[in-house]
Amino acid sequence: LYDYFKEEVEKGTIIELQGHASCWATMALAGQIPEGQMQLYMPPFQKTLYMAPFKKGDTIAEGQMFTCNVKEDGDDIYVEVVLAGDGNPDPFAVPFAETVVPELPAGKNLYFNLVGAHYLPMFCLPWTYPDCKTMYMCTPIDTHCVYSNDPAVKLGDEGKNPFLKK
Repeated sequence: LYDYFKEEVEKGTIIELQGHASCWATMALAGQIPEGQMQLYMPPFQKTLYMAPFKKGDTIAEGQMFTCNVKEDGDDIYVEVVLAGDGNPDPFAVPFAETVVPELPAGKNLYFNLVGAHYLPMFCLPWTYPDCKTMYMCTPIDTHCVYSNDPAVKLGDEGKNPFLKK
């Protein structure tokens, strides 16, 4: 996917995606594209969602799309991303650059799981936590690497979520 966009990325062109894509593949693509260079056109709203890294902190922005529940076990951190608005929040209510996520220690393996109807808040996570060891997108069916600073782990590698049985 990155190879398809590589020439445009190198020119600094904004990559505007439209439609539904595999969440883990879109997260992996975002992690390869400089922050702010990937946007999403939302046909139901007839406008573009401007994506940016989230802020890190303890107090979430009022009206943001989601909250996070964090569990840590050694080098592994599990983050459950829970969408607001009965799982289908307004993606334009709070800009992504004003959305607040928890501060997570650098150099850890991050496992993200989404609870809700759409994956939009997941796409910016590689920009938000670029200092992790590895980052995985978890579903009930599988777990894929979406970002890696570990030479032994490649994008798209299937992993095991160590928090599934805990």
